[in-house]
Amino acid sequence: MSLFSPDETVHNYFTSSGNLVNRYFVKQGWFWTMVTYTNLVLNKVKRRVLQRKALLISVMRVSLITICWFLFTQWCFGPPLMDKIFLMTGGQCTNIEQSSIPATLKSLFENTLSTTNGQSFSSSFVSSATCRRLKGSWEGGHDPSGHVFLLTLSSTLLIVESIELYTSEDNLVQELFAKNLSWIQFIVHPIILTLVVVLTGLNMLLMTIVKYHSLKEQLGGLSAALVVIWMANRIVKALVL
Repeated sequence: MSLFSPDETVHNYFTSSGNLVNRYFVKQGWFWTMVTYTNLVLNKVKRRVLQRKALLISVMRVSLITICWFLFTQWCFGPPLMDKIFLMTGGQCTNIEQSSIPATLKSLFENTLSTTNGQSFSSSFVSSATCRRLKGSWEGGHDPSGHVFLLTLSSTLLIVESIELYTSEDNLVQELFAKNLSWIQFIVHPIILTLVVVLTGLNMLLMTIVKYHSLKEQLGGLSAALVVIWMANRIVKALVL
């Protein structure tokens, strides 16, 4: 799609960073993931059909994945891991005006060149979030896609936990298509809501890889997400089983 489609296909509302789905769903993606997961668990607990061991394994796995998500995308004793990778591979936050730099951050910036508007500063120490806040440019280095990481991690987590919690012995298909089930009950069923969240996430994943980051950086985000899922699963099985 990115290479062979006309511009109106690649550059559309849903591939723009300001679209509502990106602003209120993707950028708050882990919040919606946790809400959806909690809904899955509470539905099972309410019906008293969830074994304690299965619940323990699920909660431990999701907790570990959440910690990894936080370290990779939010904070890891300074900038998050994805930003550390970018900065360690030669990346910088550049084109910062001196007047934009708070006094507490001045020691992290150095003058790089003179422009018609004054002095331009750069830093190899601040996070991507700080760089955006200062209206700088995130340039150079290997920048693993945070969107690909988040959307892969979120979608996979919800799919895996749905399979683990809602096994075939629950007669899920029979429950969803029961004659006495209203369309409202069908729509708000935890599995249907989870499916909506997963499909929305996968659609935004497609929009991300069509327009943003290089293939190498997209694969970096994908690989990190799959490693986190594999690692969390192995650790939980070693602790519980």
